[in-house]
Amino acid sequence: MLVAIFTFVSYRVSTVWYDLWVTRLGIGFLELSQFTMMVIGLAIAIQLLFDPFVRRRPLVLFVTALAALSCLYIAGEEVGWGQHIFYWETGGTITGVNKSGEFGVHNAYESFEKVPRAILQIGVVVGGLLVPALCAVVPRLRASRLALFLPSAILVPGALGMVLFKLVEYLGKTNTVQLAGRPSEAVEFYLYFFILAYLIVFERRITELETDRAGAQS
Repeated sequence: MLVAIFTFVSYRVSTVWYDLWVTRLGIGFLELSQFTMMVIGLAIAIQLLFDPFVRRRPLVLFVTALAALSCLYIAGEEVGWGQHIFYWETGGTITGVNKSGEFGVHNAYESFEKVPRAILQIGVVVGGLLVPALCAVVPRLRASRLALFLPSAILVPGALGMVLFKLVEYLGKTNTVQLAGRPSEAVEFYLYFFILAYLIVFERRITELETDRAGAQS
């Protein structure tokens, strides 16, 4: 939760510094962190795609491929597919369609941004909070055939961070209290942190399964 504390404190200390270094488009701490996490997640997913254990199991392969495509899409959109890094100008057609004038599709139409984000947010709440709670009540779920895919309890803080900043976002929109500028960026940070943490745990579980199988065969 250090990122949450840093976000709240920096906004309270100086909104100018906060806007410049925390949420600034393309180069702010939160945006760069989002891109970096998705690049790391993409690297993990691509590595797993070449793992024989993964390739022999259709469901594991599908989940891994979906994760790789998701990380690639998110990382690309976060930096405008290079626009925020190389500062190229978008053409008139893109500017006319994309409300932010960015090279990307998530700002072209509201549904391209809101629907995937809503699905991801629901997934984080279910996978990061409800599933660990259910597994705590029914421990045998961790020993079932689906155990490889079930989010670990270690992902709970990331899910709580997302929920926290959704609340902050709601409070700001309703003019109740403004605790942070552009809290949606913090929401995205925790969403992508959840994805990365899930992939790290997923990779470690596969490695453990491969080690156990190798030990059983020797």
